[in-house]
Amino acid sequence: MEFYFIAHTAHTFIYFLFSESLCKLGLKTGFIPDSAFSASSELARAYKASNARLDRQEIEVPLQVGAWLSETNTVGEWLQINLNNLTTITGVITQARNTELHWVTKFNIDYKSEGNGNWNVVRDASSNTEFRGNQDNYIKKTNMFDQPVQAIQIRLTVLEWQTRIALRLEYLTC
Repeated sequence: MEFYFIAHTAHTFIYFLFSESLCKLGLKTGFIPDSAFSASSELARAYKASNARLDRQEIEVPLQVGAWLSETNTVGEWLQINLNNLTTITGVITQARNTELHWVTKFNIDYKSEGNGNWNVVRDASSNTEFRGNQDNYIKKTNMFDQPVQAIQIRLTVLEWQTRIALRLEYLTC
């Protein structure tokens, strides 16, 4: 659990952040099954899409990398979550691969409200369609949407990266 408390006695400024109180979709916990994950490509089986769970650690035997890695470093690689039900999504937390200097620095998010419907673009709190990603391999980056979306599928499309496309993430639901 992450808990931050900052108090400044000269001013009445108190700041609390309970990151575990943010409502999460369930990628990290495994509530969303591996079968719900898909990707434009995977470097190899050890780098599969379902390894993109927030805080996932690498396992040496058998090798399971602690992130999704795309086969190529190409703009447009994507990671998608297929949900069984229409679900409210309000933001995303992204994280780099923890053992290497690999992460996504800029991305788009799109969603579908119907299985065969059109992709809809998501905007950030400043109405931008491009989200800023990670800047290092240890700090998680939270991006809130300008408004909640009702999604049955949600897709993160990579625009820029550091060294190699690698990603761990969690979607927020409130």
